[in-house]
Amino acid sequence: FFRATLYGDHPYGRTATSSSVETITRDDIVAFRSEHLRPDGSLLVLAGDLSLDDARELTGRHLSTWTGSATSRSEFDVPPASTTEILLVNRPGSAQSNILIGNLTMRPGDPDYYAAVLANRVLGGGGDARLFMILREEKGWTYGAYSSNTRPQQVGRFQVNTEVRTAVTDSALSEIMYQMGRMRTERVPDAELDAAKGYLVGRFPRLIETPQQVAEQVRIVRLLGLGDDYMSSYRDRLTAVSSLDVIDVAQHLIRADSAAIVVVGDGASIYEGLAAIAPVRIVDTDGNPMTAADLNPEIAPLAVDPSRVVARKDSFQIVVQGTPMGVQVSELTRAGDSLVFTEMTAVPAMGVRQSTTLVLSAASLDIRSLDQTMQMGPLNPESHLVFDLERGAVVGRVESPDPQTASVSGVDIDQPITEGLLLSDALRVVIPTLDLSEGAAFQVRLLDTSDGGVKIVSVEVTGTSEVTVPLGTFSAYRIELTGLQGGVVFYLSRADNRLIKVEPIGQPVAFELVN
Repeated sequence: FFRATLYGDHPYGRTATSSSVETITRDDIVAFRSEHLRPDGSLLVLAGDLSLDDARELTGRHLSTWTGSATSRSEFDVPPASTTEILLVNRPGSAQSNILIGNLTMRPGDPDYYAAVLANRVLGGGGDARLFMILREEKGWTYGAYSSNTRPQQVGRFQVNTEVRTAVTDSALSEIMYQMGRMRTERVPDAELDAAKGYLVGRFPRLIETPQQVAEQVRIVRLLGLGDDYMSSYRDRLTAVSSLDVIDVAQHLIRADSAAIVVVGDGASIYEGLAAIAPVRIVDTDGNPMTAADLNPEIAPLAVDPSRVVARKDSFQIVVQGTPMGVQVSELTRAGDSLVFTEMTAVPAMGVRQSTTLVLSAASLDIRSLDQTMQMGPLNPESHLVFDLERGAVVGRVESPDPQTASVSGVDIDQPITEGLLLSDALRVVIPTLDLSEGAAFQVRLLDTSDGGVKIVSVEVTGTSEVTVPLGTFSAYRIELTGLQGGVVFYLSRADNRLIKVEPIGQPVAFELVN
């Protein structure tokens, strides 16, 4: 979406899709080879312990029969810069937002390139640059924030990219735009500029240590027409850049006031914050236009049938890439006017164990409470929620482990109870009570206990199939849930709506019924 926004119909803005790939035929490939893969106009680079005569002998021996004239290279128009607009790509259920912001810049050979390299290094060209130090080290919003300056054969681009927690999306974007503006208006201190030069000048010899690296640098220089003295003068030209040169180049390299901004995330959670920064245009992940109203649709409560609840105890094996790695045992019992659902999950090889107790009304399947404990190595997060009917709110706290930082993060919950609001842990109890048939589709407003966010989850019966698990082979409904992070597929036996298999979408993991 970012490249398409920047380049429009230019080839640099195009991205392959499953449908576009499927249209390619063998004849298309042969025609491309015949038209484009020709020796005249191509570049052959050989680097290593060989002489020019050696290179000519090798080339003649292997390529002498290859013939054909060069094809002309087309120039394509790119869209002009416009006022800043945010493209929000709605991905319901995303636990984080991906932010890309940038603009078109310079063509190869532009003499301002060296100042642009230094400007980029200061702003976001590494783990010691401004964006990384502020957004990660100071604010704690992300694992990393970077900028880059790309120069392909035609017009290049400058961009900043980061992924942040959903709750700080607007704050992170505002901070990025502020830091971009600083580069245009504030002189870079000498110490900071000298550090950037020292890194880039000192790093350059490491880029030409091997024959492969030498060949790659020569290829870039020749194809982009950078001049025969490019490599020999590179360090001197970097060293000669002044802080005034950096401000000057930033005026057209970094344009927060006419940038393309693309944010992919949970639109319902981040739209209002983004709209306070700049006008927002919304699309779904397929590019179909959406409105702000589409982000929070009216959702009717699910038509559950409590009479379909069956008290039972089920055991599942957890399979990772075809290998059993753990177990999960779930049990649903009646206790007075309540249903009690308990679930124990253990993956010993990963040091993971989790226990969940969910209490629901037996008459209506309304949720009453959730208690969950987890062990992941040394981390022991806990989640406890109560549906307080007197206050009309879900109150408590949910916690989750962060293995990368070896810490537990938590969110305090005080969420109004809207009609039909469910917890993600209740789906295994509720979905089997629905009136299922091929093509049936439902929407659910869900409080995700992994991060405390409220999400719109789509539940769709996408078909039926024969599913084999250790307990046997069943004719099953395939039920796809989207809107949760990553999505998941449930397989329910058509005979009794019993859950027999669960597959997280896009992951080599499955939960298969054993007993």
